[in-house]
This record gives sequence, structure tokens and C-alpha cells, in this order.
Amino acid sequence: MLCCEICGCKIYSNSQKIIIDGAVLIVCQRCAKTKIPYSARKQEKREFPRKMLDKSTKPITTKTKLDEYRYDIVEDYAMRIKSKREELGLTTEILARQVNEKESVIKRLENGKFKPDIHLARKLEKVLKITLLIPQEQITNEVEYERLHVNQNITLGDVVELKENKK
Repeated sequence: MLCCEICGCKIYSNSQKIIIDGAVLIVCQRCAKTKIPYSARKQEKREFPRKMLDKSTKPITTKTKLDEYRYDIVEDYAMRIKSKREELGLTTEILARQVNEKESVIKRLENGKFKPDIHLARKLEKVLKITLLIPQEQITNEVEYERLHVNQNITLGDVVELKENKK
């Protein structure tokens, strides 16, 4: 014999399944009157089909990707970061919190073992008030001309230098 999982009385006739807070319970007729039946709950879910997500076909281009090509990190970034941090009286832990990075990243930056990306360099520039980014030099006209007008179909004859037969 089954017992009602809500009121505890013995179920002699038909038992019903209901859902309460996501749990499926076997209950008596009296307790089942006030709750949603298990089978009706399943049908409700089927009535509402999931919406298809529209995926855009446009490539996502961000300003930061373009900026990475326009700027370089200065060579002495490690020395600049460490000296300015010490000048301001900040610990590596405090600086890490201010730029929202791990303390180990700041230590590796100061030791020169890790080169910051453009985003991190900008954060450090704002907090420490130093310059870490410099614009890249412009490509000379000759190099740009050669790059644009190079024949894309290179053959083996273009690469190999032939030796002349000496007779």
C-alpha cells in the first residue's frame, strides 16, 4: 500500500503524481485536487517551443583589435611599472586590485617575464599615469608598394638560382 507523501494517509484507490517545487510526489485524491498534475505539467512544457536564436552573420570587429596593430609596448615597461608603483607607495597587491588583475601578473610584469597586452597596458597607464604604449612607425612607401604589387603566384623558377654550365 502506498502512502500519500503530503498528508501521510494510506492510498487505497487511485494515486496521482504531482509536481511541487520540481519534485514528483505520489499523493492521494484529496491532496491532488489543489496541485498541478504531473502529466499536465509535461504537456505545458511541450506547448511552448523554444525560440530560435538569430545568429548574426556579421563578423564582430572591435576597436581594440584594431588598436593592437597601431600600438607597441615600450621596451622598458617593466622598469617603468615598478619604479612608478614604488614612487606612489603602492604594493603589488593594491596595484593588482586597482587594475583588476592577479598579483602574480603584476609581479611577472615587473620582472619582465610577461609582456602586457593593449588592454592591460591602458589600465596601467591610467592608474600609474605613465606611458607604456607608443604608436607603431608607419610603413615606408617602398615596402608598401612591394607588398601590394608582389605576384601572388610564385613559381619554383622565381625562387631557385640556376648555376651556369661552365664549358
